[in-house]
Amino acid sequence: MEHKLILQEFERYKLEYLAFGHQTDYKTHASASSVFNELCSITHFHSLKTEAKQVFLLTPSVFNSPNILSIGHPHDIITNLRNFGEVYLIEWLEIKNPNVNLNDYALAVTDVLKFISLKKKKKIDLVGHCLGANLAIAASILKQNLVSSIILMSAPWDFSYLKGAKEIYSKLNFGHTIDALDQVPALYFQLLFFLMQPESFKQKIDYYHDQRDKLDKEAFFAIEHWQFSGHDLPRALYNQLMEDLIGSNAMLKKQWVLKDQIIDLALITKPVMMVIGTKDKIVPTHSSRPLCDIIPNTTLFEYNTGHIGYLVGSQREHFMLDLNEWINKIGTNERSLHYAC
Repeated sequence: MEHKLILQEFERYKLEYLAFGHQTDYKTHASASSVFNELCSITHFHSLKTEAKQVFLLTPSVFNSPNILSIGHPHDIITNLRNFGEVYLIEWLEIKNPNVNLNDYALAVTDVLKFISLKKKKKIDLVGHCLGANLAIAASILKQNLVSSIILMSAPWDFSYLKGAKEIYSKLNFGHTIDALDQVPALYFQLLFFLMQPESFKQKIDYYHDQRDKLDKEAFFAIEHWQFSGHDLPRALYNQLMEDLIGSNAMLKKQWVLKDQIIDLALITKPVMMVIGTKDKIVPTHSSRPLCDIIPNTTLFEYNTGHIGYLVGSQREHFMLDLNEWINKIGTNERSLHYAC
């Protein structure tokens, strides 16, 4: 009887989800958007204050669209950062080349960083979420002279917690199927996240049915759309994730190398704001902890939320206040670019 009730609840949830017709479009408030290279496009947002002079570069995860950074406008992080200066946002494109891996994504961020820094003649404040934070870390190490500060949100570094999911994938013989594909369907990555927290599905349905306000339901569905967004990804990226990041824990063991440079956290000299959701099951606290322990100039901010709760949930106002205070605190850092890169 209980299972029948759950199915009925899910059916009602599904019908309302399908009837939800719109998604948050982060480009609505942008001044310009253009393709940068075969991997990404760049969207530009003007500063909201003429005296605000900083330049931010936001790097989202490779798994989803950047919409999570604009949900809840005007209380989203993009709008908040625009009070301090201009904002540039990377969006990952659908990539047909099966040989593109995480290194290529990191080098793309590095190229965007160099392009914007030279264009604005300023050092850049890097902001990364989830695996996008790892890309920001790599870019900051490769081009330290172009970076002013770094904000890392829910950044995974110790991937040992994913070994169980990898073993399930192996037992399901997904590897044999994926070897025959050029692009790995986004569904495979969504399944990986589901295997990490299968109980969350029932919790999600219960939470949804507890919402009575129409705006609350719309906000819930906007997040749902984001969770199921994202492109199919290159086979090489999937294999690198499974074999190097999860299988070998390459980042934690200093085995991630770009252009002969080991991506060693100890090399980061810029101020770092580290953001962790203590209830995060996508990137558990112990996965992000090495960042706090190794990067010299790190300030840790913890919130009683999951992977995105501080961006879109009840802790958002608290997070934005902390973010603003931290930016103001480091605001005296030299940002003018006095030398070529």
